[in-house]
Amino acid sequence: MVDQEEKLLTERTDSEEAQIIVVDDEEKIVEFMKVALQNRGHKVTGCTDPEHAIEKIKMEIYDLIITDLNMPKISGVKFVKKGKKNNLPKLM
Repeated sequence: MVDQEEKLLTERTDSEEAQIIVVDDEEKIVEFMKVALQNRGHKVTGCTDPEHAIEKIKMEIYDLIITDLNMPKISGVKFVKKGKKNNLPKLM
């Protein structure tokens, strides 16, 4: 599965950008991931609250979800299951 996410992030041209959402309860991790991915030309939404992120996923179209496995309110696995049912890549 990681190969699919790597391919998504590396095979885009300069004119293409991925819509990515990063979900982690640690704000420093979210900010680091946002900066790193934005520097690669992607549009990134960051959330430290998984419940808020679920609402965003229901309203927005994302190419990739990056989430922490261990969060206080909900685990990354439950987050992915609880969010919109879709076939988009998830990186945990």
